[in-house]
Amino acid sequence: MDTTIAFNLDQSDTSKIDIWAKVKYELTCTNGVPSGVTANDSLNMTMAGSGFTMVLRMGENLVLRSLNPGVEHAQYSFDGPVNYYARVNYTKPTTDQPNVEGTFNYNFKSIVVDPTKDPDFILSGSATFSSKGSIGKNVWNYKGTITFLGGHKAKITIDGTVYTADLMTGEVN
Repeated sequence: MDTTIAFNLDQSDTSKIDIWAKVKYELTCTNGVPSGVTANDSLNMTMAGSGFTMVLRMGENLVLRSLNPGVEHAQYSFDGPVNYYARVNYTKPTTDQPNVEGTFNYNFKSIVVDPTKDPDFILSGSATFSSKGSIGKNVWNYKGTITFLGGHKAKITIDGTVYTADLMTGEVN
């Protein structure tokens, strides 16, 4: 499947939304048996309202592979980048409504998932990430890695500092 979607709505001079998306999925087979899918998607959305503008961009290029093609509920792995960008600007920003802008980029490597182990479904794998942006006058710029440990736990390294996170509760040590 390979398609482009576009949507535009102009309510007035001050209220508009534009959405553009490209979706491409390609099924792969091993010996005539479905064994994976490649997903290339992108989304660009802009909105304008009374006193604000917003931009959201997302893109991914993921490859999903069955680790045992033809077996129902088999473990699978995925790899690839996922990228996000968001910006909200206010005509008159305040402390309670500051301008916000950020990028969030991930590159997943050999993430192994067992769909029968919900909620402990991520068994292993890793990701690199980077994120930078601002909320008002507060600025961030982080790079790091995530190593998925199973049991809904992950080791997260941010600029050299190591944390252990529970992916179910959000608790970080």
